[in-house]
Amino acid sequence: MRAGSGLLQPSPHLLLAAVLAESRPKERAACDACGAEIQGEPAGKGILIWARGDTVREEEAPLCEACAQAIAVASIVRSMGDDGE
Repeated sequence: MRAGSGLLQPSPHLLLAAVLAESRPKERAACDACGAEIQGEPAGKGILIWARGDTVREEEAPLCEACAQAIAVASIVRSMGDDGE
């Protein structure tokens, strides 16, 4: 680096780390409901919400196409049958 240039030169170590991170295989997702391996993007995501004391936590869980559709239909049927009792 030249004195007074104000520009930092990229570190060869950082560039190597970036290349190594990109070359790692991506982790495969599994459906949270049935455990099946999901190819590509999940068809849907379930939201798990739980509370402990004053802390409320939320977690998104990946779903395969079959489970995403089954859960969506089940929630629609359940809401249609709910008459407020």
